[in-house]
Amino acid sequence: MHASNLINSLQHLAATGGNYTKAISQAVGLHGDNSKPASILKNMSLNTGLLDNDSITGYRELLALSAKRSLISQIRAASPMRKIPFNVSVLAQTAGSTASWVGEAAAIPVDGAFDVDTTQLKSRKIAAIIPVTKELAKTIEAESTLTADITRAIAVAESNAFFSSAAGTEDTPAGLLHGVVAGTGTTSVADDIAALIDSFTGDLSSAVLLTSPKNGVKLHGAGYETTGAKGGVVAGIPHVAHGSIPDGSAALIDTSRILIADDSVMSLDVSTAAVLTESDSATGDALNLFQSNCVAFRLVREINWQAVTGSVVYLDSLDW
Repeated sequence: MHASNLINSLQHLAATGGNYTKAISQAVGLHGDNSKPASILKNMSLNTGLLDNDSITGYRELLALSAKRSLISQIRAASPMRKIPFNVSVLAQTAGSTASWVGEAAAIPVDGAFDVDTTQLKSRKIAAIIPVTKELAKTIEAESTLTADITRAIAVAESNAFFSSAAGTEDTPAGLLHGVVAGTGTTSVADDIAALIDSFTGDLSSAVLLTSPKNGVKLHGAGYETTGAKGGVVAGIPHVAHGSIPDGSAALIDTSRILIADDSVMSLDVSTAAVLTESDSATGDALNLFQSNCVAFRLVREINWQAVTGSVVYLDSLDW
């Protein structure tokens, strides 16, 4: 409901060309002076840089809707990752700590505690701009359309970056598969699942199997009846099936050794006067929002992650 109120507020702002006075008047006329959309717009118009509780809750609801489509969120629902704050140095253990029986007044052994790397997850931003016509932005039907487009854009960008072999940059985290040597898949579902488990050096009690939805169906057909296109359980291991994972790949990950920084915040703004340029356009094609009678919604999400060495194994070239 809060997400709906937030989208309604931005629709009014878009429909009035970014004029807060007109947007507030429109919201009051349609929803009432004490309505949530009117209240959100009144707070935005103050330009204090502070969000009211309705706006904050709205952004979080939008993020929750996006999370339903996100590979990371589905993995975390199956088995939690190690959540840490942004910009704080932490120890990422490459081997598990051990405990020992200790005699009276004897020193406590710390075997394994020194198998660590110091790391820090800086804030990384995923951003998207979604242009729509003013005519659409004014309609009631636009609310569901905009919500779907906004949540899909963030979820797709986040998921594709997570399940990749790309190296990290100043702007993007390294993909989960970066630096991991892939095994070669076969035509046998059972043999490939066995190969993943045999080569896995992580903790199976916190492991998650990752495949495409199509391969989820293949797993079900091969006798793993507790899973399918929407995931499930394979040999007692949680299985996540997601569209960002290619049909030719399958991975087994130890979520307890994957660090994630996520403040669960998404910001959303609207513009009616910007000029949008395609980043990959050789001709410099541009969309002038004012000339085209369009508005653009800009959303930004902050998140970062790091897979500790030994937390991932995967197979490529599957032919199930």
